[in-house]
Amino acid sequence: MLYLVHFISLLAYAISLPTANDDIKSKYLITSLPGFKYIPTSEIPIMYSGQILINKTSNTNYFFWKVENKESSNNHLTFWFNGGPGCSSMEGALMENGPFKVKSDSSGVYPNDGSWHKVSNMVYVDQPGGVGLSTTDKYYSDLNQVRDYFLKFLQSYFEIFPEDSTKDIYLAGESYAGQYIPYIADGVMKSEFSHKLKGLLIGNGSVSPIQQSLSFLPLYIKLGLFSKDSYGYDIVREKHDKCEKIVEKIDETFNDGLMNEYETNRTYCSSMLSDLKNFTLNLTAPEGQQCVDIYNYKLRDSYPSCGSNIPTDKAKVYKFLNDEKVQTLLHVEHKSEWVTCNANVSDHFNNLVVLPAVHLLPNLIENLNVILFSGGNDIVCNTKGALLYLNKLEWNGSKGFTKSREDYVFDDEVVGWILEDRGLKFFEIFDASHMVPWDKPIVSRNLLEELIKDSENKNVLSNDKGQNVFKVNVL
Repeated sequence: MLYLVHFISLLAYAISLPTANDDIKSKYLITSLPGFKYIPTSEIPIMYSGQILINKTSNTNYFFWKVENKESSNNHLTFWFNGGPGCSSMEGALMENGPFKVKSDSSGVYPNDGSWHKVSNMVYVDQPGGVGLSTTDKYYSDLNQVRDYFLKFLQSYFEIFPEDSTKDIYLAGESYAGQYIPYIADGVMKSEFSHKLKGLLIGNGSVSPIQQSLSFLPLYIKLGLFSKDSYGYDIVREKHDKCEKIVEKIDETFNDGLMNEYETNRTYCSSMLSDLKNFTLNLTAPEGQQCVDIYNYKLRDSYPSCGSNIPTDKAKVYKFLNDEKVQTLLHVEHKSEWVTCNANVSDHFNNLVVLPAVHLLPNLIENLNVILFSGGNDIVCNTKGALLYLNKLEWNGSKGFTKSREDYVFDDEVVGWILEDRGLKFFEIFDASHMVPWDKPIVSRNLLEELIKDSENKNVLSNDKGQNVFKVNVL
């Protein structure tokens, strides 16, 4: 018995000893940030951040910020991406669904009650190279590079945090992340981590940009922002008609799975929103009221921003993240100026060689849980545009939604509506902008809970054709 007790004591001591991996992790541990002294310790999550080398030749380093709920361990790991292309995921971390927001004077942080880390471990990633606090000497040009470099990041990330490699993985984001997420998911499904990927959550996603462009003119007219009598109507109408012809060609060649000129023909489609923004401009209005906020049509903004100043947290987050002390506390080894969106990244990212992410969506829906959502006040990636491509899309044996929408009730209140069919859910959230977590953090967090619940309840069966068929257990 004495030997057994001695063995157990030695084993306990060995388990408590720091490992080499603990030493690596400790380099990334966030021990303090401005404002922490005013926050109860219980409200400060376990966090890690820093830059991970992706490609030495091009000096590409990805910045990440990992957030864990120390009060409740769970088996969920969600990677969050903002869009652009070229916009930093620190928007999500410090303006939308992260653990903190920045004080009005940029002096520190305070807790965000709507933080998503309360239902899943979160990892905010600045990507591709050059975005936010990530660095590169060579900008990317297409989604294949986004996919491949993120897989390199993922491999390095799991080497630092091997305990996370056993967790269920979810990918979430907004706007141009509607392109990033499907390509990254497709890459993960073909990797060694394929069995861990469980679901995708895309908000106001630019999934089929050219097709979604056909929503702009009808939406402006429906909202009473533009009419047939408006100056410039004939110009926009002509572009809309030409864009329709392009979309018809896309529909005809969609199942070919091959890149063609129609998938990259943005001449007419992409310029319509800029035209509408300019033709609805009112220069006689007071400063800040001159044009429609294209991210929330109920608001007005100064020209030429027309919504780019929103969220209003941008200025204070800019000051906070460019504080040298803050960058040091976040373990930013290769320091640089943080900007919300890097124009150099977007200018180089033309994506002329690969198909838009909508082509990947059917296979992803067949194999994963997928939730798409839209803020009802958005123009840029609005609900109508999403339904334009979804109602033509074929997944799990049928085309489009065959069921009627139902109320989305949260906390005894109707906060939106939902369409659900054959493994896909689409939500519209009332009175929310392009950035739903900014306006409705707790409601948006419930969408992540919904995705996790769906993944936990879903069993994968095999039908006679060897395809994946999903069965939902009714609890």
